[in-house]
Amino acid sequence: MHVDTEPIRELRWNGSGASMSVMLSKTYTAHKAADVADDVARDAAEEVGSLAVSLTVIKWMVGFMLGLQVAAIAMLFQIALRLD
Repeated sequence: MHVDTEPIRELRWNGSGASMSVMLSKTYTAHKAADVADDVARDAAEEVGSLAVSLTVIKWMVGFMLGLQVAAIAMLFQIALRLD
């Protein structure tokens, strides 16, 4: 059986407006294979999907900060070399 690993994006209407949720299909399929109710499996897959999106943002933030730190250290070395 082929399982799609791409996240499923779904537009839902909540009380304050429309929101886009990310649902991971592997998590959803695993819950459905374990005879979990459809709404519970969907909620679990969306929760894991939102965590995955948050981790992606954190990875980008850490990478950006590391780049800034490397640039700052390089500038400090340039200043130190010119002090002779």
